[in-house]
Amino acid sequence: MSASTLKTARDELRREVAVLLGYGRTAANWSEAQVLDIDQAVLEGLRRFYMDYPWTFLRPVVTFDTAANQTDYNLPGMFAYIVGPLIVTGQGAPYEVQQISETEYARLKESGTSAGIPKYFVIGSTQAAQTVFRPEVIRVWPTPDAAYGLRAVMQLTPNNLTAEITDPPGCVNHAQTILAACRAQAKLMRDGEAGVYMQEYQDRLEASKLLDDRKRPEYLGTMRSLGGGVADNAVLPRLYPNVVVNGVST
Repeated sequence: MSASTLKTARDELRREVAVLLGYGRTAANWSEAQVLDIDQAVLEGLRRFYMDYPWTFLRPVVTFDTAANQTDYNLPGMFAYIVGPLIVTGQGAPYEVQQISETEYARLKESGTSAGIPKYFVIGSTQAAQTVFRPEVIRVWPTPDAAYGLRAVMQLTPNNLTAEITDPPGCVNHAQTILAACRAQAKLMRDGEAGVYMQEYQDRLEASKLLDDRKRPEYLGTMRSLGGGVADNAVLPRLYPNVVVNGVST
């Protein structure tokens, strides 16, 4: 499928912001100081848009299969945390996989080898030493003895736009809202108040919320714990965009 031509990408956002700041549309004419102002306005506008609502496109359903004798599975690049349960599918009623601490996971690993359906998981990193923890993998225990389907809603945190990252999340369905947020921020930076530009953003934001609300979670029934008891009711959205996990589009 070809990429949409209706999305709002980094270059358009920068040009529109530059015009409001009085710098003109031509990027080649912008000074270093002006570029800093432009990029700051775009960054703050995007932050406003993403913080103003719990957008479904930042909470996709991620599904992946385990493999026998493999404990680690890659997380999406913008992963922040898991929303609700991680469940095993395809085993009758969904089973909840319980999240535990690194210490508890290490204790389980030291208790002896075990294989079967995953019962516990921990969010881990592939690097032994780092200043800031970066969640990169899901580690499950016991070690899977076969392919089991795992499914969860994951909260994503958007990255700042760069020459390499040009399309902000939501830029297809909410292009005009994102643009309005950045224009309002530019007006605020220039004049100390956003006036009609902020009102335009608020109006477009309400329309975007209505569109996004069509993708709210659906009820999936009652889950079972692996111990046989009844877990919390499972509510997972089914209409979110797919996410690539381990090189596979889910």
